[in-house]
Amino acid sequence: MRIIWLDETDCQNVKITGGKASALSRLAARYPVPPGFCIAAGALDGSIAKAYGALGEMSKTENPAVAVRSSATDEDGMEASFAGQYDTYLNIVGENRVIDAARRCFESARSDRVAAYRSAHEKKDDNPDIVVFVQLLVKTDVSAVVFSVNPVDGNRDEIIINSNWGLGESIVSGIVTPDTYIISKPDLGIKERRAAFKTRMTIPDPGGTGSVEKAIPRVMASSLSMTDAQAVETARLALKLEKESGFAVDVECGWKNEKLYLLQCRPVTTRI
Repeated sequence: MRIIWLDETDCQNVKITGGKASALSRLAARYPVPPGFCIAAGALDGSIAKAYGALGEMSKTENPAVAVRSSATDEDGMEASFAGQYDTYLNIVGENRVIDAARRCFESARSDRVAAYRSAHEKKDDNPDIVVFVQLLVKTDVSAVVFSVNPVDGNRDEIIINSNWGLGESIVSGIVTPDTYIISKPDLGIKERRAAFKTRMTIPDPGGTGSVEKAIPRVMASSLSMTDAQAVETARLALKLEKESGFAVDVECGWKNEKLYLLQCRPVTTRI
């Protein structure tokens, strides 16, 4: 099975590369999506190492830090997102570590946790097709999860942003209460901003073996993690993605050196 790059046409096919990778592949030409490639089951270690080396050439880094994620064919759909069910490894450096992380991602598809989730969502296939998605890691200063509709009360005229310092794992894993911004969808005006007391953030481990949690300095803990301008630009991204997709979206993104990167886009599956 060959390596499939994010900018290849085949990568846009959800039946080939899964929900996560196919969605980003369709958007990569028009949005700032970090480059990456998919690994199909059975791919040779040498092929993975060669593709990882190519990412290094793109980033002008001999051993670039990457995120290694599962991307299943029935993931990130309208009915079930599978968010947090499959394994994800952030800040993996070195071809041997990438190969090992990919192997563990494939194995996570057969975990009891995934089986229970599939059963709860009436997914009948016990052996879903899965690929592993390897993507250059953006070591974000600030990360955000954005909903183009209010997931709590269903207000479709509001965009909700949750943000925190560092990588987005602290938000999606629920280890911290993030800052919240409520943006008016019609005019992108800020209706409300709430600074949470944020105790932890996720950062790359200096050894390149993953990510670690770190205490947030007290001076930053109670400060808003995004400026108003960043919040509005983040909301604008979600609004554009919603209009282009034709449905409410759940977006993961991050700011690095004043540039906004799109890291994931899927349908909102919260019952509203």
